[in-house]
Formats: sequence, C-alpha cells, structure tokens
Amino acid sequence: MSLNRRAFAEQMKKAEVLSLGTDQLNTYLEDGLSQAGDKNGSLVSQTSNPKESSIPPFAAELTRDYGSDPSDIEITPPEDPSEQKPIEFPLHAFPKLAQQVIEEICEALLVPPQLVGCAVLGVLSAAVGAGIRVQSSPSRFTRGNLYILAVAESGTGKDAAQEVLKTLCSVEEEITSTWKRDTLPSIEAESDLLATGYKRLKEKAAKCEDPEQKEAYLQQMIVARARMEELSEKKIGPALSVADITKEALGVKMSAQAGEALASIAIEGRGVIDVLCGRYNDGSSDEDFYTAAFSGNSIKVDRISRASVWLRSPCLSIFWMIQPDKLWAILKKAIITESGLLQRFLPCNTHAEPQEIPEQQVAINLKLIEQWDQRIRSLIYHYRLRQEPVTILPSLEAVEMFRQFNNELVRKRRTGGELHDVNSYVARWAEQAWRIAVPYHSFESASDAHHIVLTPETANNVITITSWFNQEQLAILEAGRSQQRLERFTELEAVLERLPEGRCTLRDLGRRHNFGEVEVTTFAKEYHHRLEILTPVSGSKGGRPSRVAALKKAQKW
Repeated sequence: MSLNRRAFAEQMKKAEVLSLGTDQLNTYLEDGLSQAGDKNGSLVSQTSNPKESSIPPFAAELTRDYGSDPSDIEITPPEDPSEQKPIEFPLHAFPKLAQQVIEEICEALLVPPQLVGCAVLGVLSAAVGAGIRVQSSPSRFTRGNLYILAVAESGTGKDAAQEVLKTLCSVEEEITSTWKRDTLPSIEAESDLLATGYKRLKEKAAKCEDPEQKEAYLQQMIVARARMEELSEKKIGPALSVADITKEALGVKMSAQAGEALASIAIEGRGVIDVLCGRYNDGSSDEDFYTAAFSGNSIKVDRISRASVWLRSPCLSIFWMIQPDKLWAILKKAIITESGLLQRFLPCNTHAEPQEIPEQQVAINLKLIEQWDQRIRSLIYHYRLRQEPVTILPSLEAVEMFRQFNNELVRKRRTGGELHDVNSYVARWAEQAWRIAVPYHSFESASDAHHIVLTPETANNVITITSWFNQEQLAILEAGRSQQRLERFTELEAVLERLPEGRCTLRDLGRRHNFGEVEVTTFAKEYHHRLEILTPVSGSKGGRPSRVAALKKAQKW
C-alpha cells in the first residue's frame, strides 16, 4: 500500500521507526545531478537528466500523473533490510581451508555462505583473543577481536553456525576439566583453612581484654579476609565464551582470563540484546562496557555487594545471531549509536531462507571438519591462552595497501564526500580491516603466525572482506537514512512552498531556515522530480551569482 509523502513521514515519525542521530543518517551522496533545462531565460539549470535508477525506493510509484499539489505524489516506505537483495559474499577471499569448510556446511545444511562465513570469522576472533596482535603503524598495535552481528529469521538454519563453533565448546570443556582437577582443589583447601582460622581469630578477639593483643588479632583477621577474597576470585575458572550475562558478571569473568579475553557467542541473541539494552539495569544500557572491551580501554566494573573489578585492557569478541526485530531494537536505542557501539559492529543480513530438502542429500565431510578442529585448537593453545601478546609484522606492500584503503575512506568521509553522512561508521572501516587481518593471518599460518610476515595477498583479501561488511552496514542503515531524508526534505518543501515561486537562495536557506548547501544539493539529486538547483546568469554589474533552490512545476511521468 502506498502512502502520501506527508502522511508517510508523519506515520514514520509517530512510530519512531529509528532514532539514529542526524549526523549518522543525513544523506548518502550517490546519484549524478539532474538537468531540467533553461526554464526562465535568465536561469541556467545545473542538474543533468535523471536516470530511472536514481529514483529512491520509496518514490517508485512516481510513474503516474500527479497534480501541482506535492502531497499528491505517492511513495512507498523504505525497503526493509530483510527484503533487500543480498550482496555477493566474497567467499574467494577467505583462506582455502575456511572456504572449503564454508562450502561444505552450506551444501550439507542448505544455508547461504554469509551465514557460515560470519560464524567462521567469529570463531577465529575468539580463538586468538588478546594473545596476538598486528603492528598497524609505527606506534600502534591492533588486536583481532571482532564484533559480528548476523541477522537471520527464525527457522532459516542459524544452527548451521554450530558446526564451526563446536571446537570452541570442546576445548573449553577440556580446559575447564583440567583446571577443576589440577587447580581448584588447592584453592578450595586453602579457602577452607583460612575460613577456619578466621573464625578462631574472631572468637579470640571477642574474648580478649588486652587492647594490644586484640588489635593483633584484628590485623590477622584483615590479612585472612583479604586472602579469602583473593581466593574467591581465583575460583572463577578459565572460559573461552559466555552468552546471556550482565556486564558485572562479564567483567568478573574477564578479569580471570588470560589477557582479559573472552568471547560472547549467541546463536539466538535475543537474550544478550535484551541485557545490552538494559533488562537488568532499569533500561540503562551497557554500551560503556562493550565499547571499552572492543577498544581495550581500561574500565571499572562496579558491583553492589562486592569490590569493584578493574580491567586494564579487556578484549571481548562477539558473534551474535539475531532476528530482524532485535536489529531494530538496537537501532532505535539512540545511546547505542551515540556511544559509538553500533559503529564497532560488523553487521550482516544473511538473507537465509527456508529450503526444501533435495532428493540427494549431502553429508558433511568429517575429515575436513577435523582439519578445521585441529587448526582452531592450535590457535587457542598458542595464542588465546597466552598471558602476554606476540606481534605480527606486515610487509611494506601490505602496509601501503591498508594506507590507500584508509585514505580513500577519508576522502569519502569529508564534508561533501559521498559517505560524509555516515562518517562515524566509515571512521571504523580501516581499523576493522586491520582487526580482521589478525585472525585471518593467524589461521593461515597457525602457530607460526607471529614469525611470518603479513603478505599483500592477505591484505587484499582482508580489505575485500571488510568492504563487503561495509556494504552490508550501509544496506542495513539505508531504511533509516531514507526515512530521515524524507522527513527533512518534506520540511524543506514546506519552506519553499511558502515563498514566492517556490524559490529561495541557498544562502538564505542556510541563514534563515537551517538547511545547509550540501544538504539541499543532495535533495536536488535524490528528489530531482520535485527540486532543482538553479544559478542566475550574472548581470551587467557582475559579481558571483547566488544559487537558488526551486520546486519544480507539475509534470507528467
């Protein structure tokens, strides 16, 4: 069902479809300028003829006649990300063994490669933790912890991701069993001994009448209590992953791990999203913890009944699979965007669909899965469990490729650039490439990763994978960006309709109505059927002409 433009804008506003900040969701400059031709003799149009493909999705019904009243123009709502066409997944850019595993699982379980591919990257990130890093500049080291968010409807094969996650669970069980057998008994024995001694000291102090002796008992009790609390923290065993957990419990768990590293993994991420958005904190979200754990910034985690936990350089990896409604729950939470947390995620719409069972079904190649298992185990034992990190050195050619990738993005982020409206997201893209390079290179080189130089080929493949995630991010954001632009353009239309001939100089629109020149010229591209930018021909007195924004007169489509 199509809606009148103003009616649709009002409906979307009331529904509060998205609460993304204006800075993130202004305009994505894509299409060329449109040319309307000389309409008044003294005015020269500065736009080129529009192509049909430049008509925005929600203006797709502009194929009928419409009258002079702009409210007659019919539009359709922005396309839902779950209905957008998938962007081709760069399977060829993955390491050979990873490619084979992805293809094998996809063929056997009838799921798209992006679903399994995201899980593969999530596992690789969790498997290296904080134990290995790359020198991304002369004074900067970048770790390989990734925040991956894969979107898939219920019943479309999300469980296929378990095939690559099994190794993490298996190794974690082995590590935990060994710890419980070799380490935990001595901790519990000392704790029991201290508890007994503490009780005796407490009884003696209560009966003692000598002030000096009583003070000595109290000091011994303080020392015993401190040691008991220290041992209590040591009772937190080793772990590789967690799921539905509060930031307080997560902070305690991370403090006991090598390199303060941990992975948050959820095949059905509804619970973790609820916790992130404030289920246990009266609606107050946990974005501060998650942003710090991504970047490795120190953070204090306060606990109500116990001492605070300080994390010096937390390293959290995330692989969450969620349904579309939970994606919108995150997007609508303004603080998630304003804090920069959403910008740290690598999102993916898997486009997974229910599949019919073929006549000839294929079993997963167990030998291939065994090779995968051995490689992941190697990464965990050589890197994830390290107390101090080792470093990957990139080749000069690889560094140059990352530099060019970064600089290209910088040019697009600048004012007037095609990605300026999503600057806060694009600002993370070059860093994400370096981050992906760490588990990618480690998987290719196994236990020798820190002895082998990161090659240009790896850099090229990593940039290819990163660019795919970037396009996925833009596609997911597009519905909100389109709606924001629509509401803003409707405001501009209302301003121009009140002015003579529906025109106003760009200078006045900026000074009196708060519409910047870049914003207005962008509207002239996207809504070329209603708006154009005109430049008056200079008069006899010369001088720089003022460009004019003008509503177009009614025309036939």
